[in-house]
Amino acid sequence: LYFEVLLGRNLGFYLMNIIIPSMLIVNISWVSFWLNREASPARVGLGVTTVLTMTTLITTTNVC
Repeated sequence: LYFEVLLGRNLGFYLMNIIIPSMLIVNISWVSFWLNREASPARVGLGVTTVLTMTTLITTTNVC
C-alpha cells in the first residue's frame, strides 16, 4: 500500500501580501531614529501608526 500527498504553496502570494509590506513598514518605522529627540509627538505618532499598520496587515492575511 502506497500513499503520497503533495502540497504546494504560492510564494508570490506571501511575498506580495506579507513579506514586502512588512519590510516596508519596518523601514518606515526606522525614520523615528532620525527624528529630533524633542519631537516626541512625531515619534509617538509614527510608532502608533506602525503598530496599527502591522496589526491590520496580520489580521487581514489570517482571514480564512
